[in-house]
Amino acid sequence: MQDASADGDAGGRAGDEDLLSENRRLLNELKALTENARENEEKLKRFQDLELDLVSAETLADLFDLLVFGYKELFGLDAVTLSLADPEYEVQRALEADDIDLKLRRHLGFATTRQELAELNAFGITPHLGPFSPSRHQWLFGDVEPSPASVAVLPLVRHSATIGVLTLGSTDAQRFHGGDGTDFLQRLTPLATNCVVSHINRQRAREKNLIDAVTGLKNR
Repeated sequence: MQDASADGDAGGRAGDEDLLSENRRLLNELKALTENARENEEKLKRFQDLELDLVSAETLADLFDLLVFGYKELFGLDAVTLSLADPEYEVQRALEADDIDLKLRRHLGFATTRQELAELNAFGITPHLGPFSPSRHQWLFGDVEPSPASVAVLPLVRHSATIGVLTLGSTDAQRFHGGDGTDFLQRLTPLATNCVVSHINRQRAREKNLIDAVTGLKNR
């Protein structure tokens, strides 16, 4: 009887230890989930703040700085570039007027020729995630270093036409792959597109105001 009692006590202790171990595991999982939720909430708040900054940007240079360096910092990326259709050189003239920073200039690209515009349009109108392909993506990154291992190509679309591409790059080959995260990434592009178009329209209006209504010559 004593042996049976001892065995029972040992079994009870083992059962208690199993429960304690399971409780510790569950508590650790809950802690991890809570921490993850807190981090996601903080990231969402920073993202919302960045969205407000985009809307409030006073110049194209300010806007592009937020799109490139703001997104890079917010999402912990290794490279972010912005490539825009600019066949009439409107954007580049505006940036020259804004006295754009050379560091930012390295992260910007402009499609001006028919071939370059065709290459830009070839990315379509939906986000593309996958491994970095030198033949397909290198021109988007130019001489920006380091070269990414995976990329997210986010077309900026206006009235079913691609007006530019925001490209996110990571040295982590697993950062962007398949269809993961496309719903969230699609949120990035509409506001960016609207802000870019708004600033370009402002630039056109400024240039138009410089044209004398009578002579058709630019005012000095």
